[in-house]
Amino acid sequence: MHLDCLVRKCLQGVAIGHQQGGYDVCITSLMPEHDDFQHISAELRANNVLCFFPQRSLGKVGRLLFLHRAIRRFKPDIIFRPCTCARCLRVC
Repeated sequence: MHLDCLVRKCLQGVAIGHQQGGYDVCITSLMPEHDDFQHISAELRANNVLCFFPQRSLGKVGRLLFLHRAIRRFKPDIIFRPCTCARCLRVC
């Protein structure tokens, strides 16, 4: 399985598990939703996990503003950024 797919499936399981455990969960990205992620986001939404993606690719300032809006909108207690490089995952 491709490393990126593995990370996505893990993220999906954690998000749905926490939502079913009574927590509010939102998944956001600084990149637009890719076609190969739509089936995963559909399952997340079906399990009441909010998904928030930009409509188009953003520059550095645009990504910063999008992240700022996401944080102000959802007021998260925890922000998690998954590590996707193979070198980092060997440590985890």
